[in-house]
Amino acid sequence: MRRSLNEIEVALRKAAVGAGLPFGQAEDIGEAGAWLCAHGHDGIGACLAALGGSRPEAAAAIRLDGTSTVPEARVAWTGPSALDLLLADEELAEIAFTGIDAPLLLAGCAGVAAAAGGTCFDLRFPTGCTVSIGPGGLAVSGPLPPAGADAVLTRRGHAGSRPRTPQTSPAEGAEVGEAAWVEVLALAALTYVPASEASRATGAGAGDIDND
Repeated sequence: MRRSLNEIEVALRKAAVGAGLPFGQAEDIGEAGAWLCAHGHDGIGACLAALGGSRPEAAAAIRLDGTSTVPEARVAWTGPSALDLLLADEELAEIAFTGIDAPLLLAGCAGVAAAAGGTCFDLRFPTGCTVSIGPGGLAVSGPLPPAGADAVLTRRGHAGSRPRTPQTSPAEGAEVGEAAWVEVLALAALTYVPASEASRATGAGAGDIDND
């Protein structure tokens, strides 16, 4: 079935909240998933891969001699903040991730950052796979590794520098597998308020309707 990018982004944001992410981070994940879908990649699957399991312990990027390391990287929780760090610190050239649970979603997070600021990124894996990410899209060289891979994310170029980037035409919508969509909606449903007299009194649902 085909869904609009806006519908995908909203559903993924709600699913991320249902999985336990704070609303701001859930927005980042929804945007990343929709960005991947717009450029022909499985943003739904990438988000679901990152939203499974229990909430991790807080893990901040650790500064180490001009690089940073994010251990046991749960992308939904650490990806956007790691990118913020990489963009904010001009002296920081790259960030290393270990044990990434959703490699494609990390590329999607970088894609959103690239589209917003004109910066390009390279995501490199020990397998030899490289993902080049820019405002115009992404290009993948070689098969992406499975969950648990290590990677290095490098900033390449800055806003206004007009770097060479992959160019793809964003789609208006994307084909979504029924089973994956059901899984997204199930996570999103965890954010719904159970029906009760108290919830209806505070505005949930359609309110009191006089049928007389």
